[in-house]
Amino acid sequence: MKAEILILGLLHRGDMHPYEIKRRLKNAHAEAYIDFDVGTLYYAVRKLAKDGLIEERGRESVGGRAERTIYGLTDDGRARFLDLMGETLAGNKKFYHPLFPALLFLPLSDQSDAADTVTDRAAEISQNLAATEAFLKAAGPHLSLGMRLGLENAAAHQRVELDWLEKLAEHLSAGDFKETDPDTTTRTIKSAVQDFVGTLKETGHDR
Repeated sequence: MKAEILILGLLHRGDMHPYEIKRRLKNAHAEAYIDFDVGTLYYAVRKLAKDGLIEERGRESVGGRAERTIYGLTDDGRARFLDLMGETLAGNKKFYHPLFPALLFLPLSDQSDAADTVTDRAAEISQNLAATEAFLKAAGPHLSLGMRLGLENAAAHQRVELDWLEKLAEHLSAGDFKETDPDTTTRTIKSAVQDFVGTLKETGHDR
């Protein structure tokens, strides 16, 4: 869906060929803050054309190069774009952090080695954050409002991630992760959930 909304959105602004779509996405550094591979763009364009969401509007050849097909939105494509905008803005998909599975088994790991690995990961996040902040400082006034807000969101997430990774590394360095009895943990969690639900009912927040 990410490729679909990006292509339809750009064509909503005017007819263009895939190379121009790719150029504009690269200039906007779309891959820096959107999980989207520009290399799949041509396949996505062909699929959108096959589905009747875009159509050929002409061809052009510049400097003796091979002809490029120019595409434009169909009525169905415009409608699909608006649907995608609504779905994207309303979307509330569950977030699964890539480290969560490992957190379950840290007591079984060499916590000193794990601390080094997490520290390296934090250093990479720190570098990415510095780059994002530098780019915002230099180009912020010239960016579209949407792009600037997107990059500010990315920087905010990077700060939170960096803080969390540093805390995780500290606990690992101290060897704080200990094996627990699964049955005891299950009973404790179940009791905590029951207490929480009971509190919600007492305060009327369960409605």
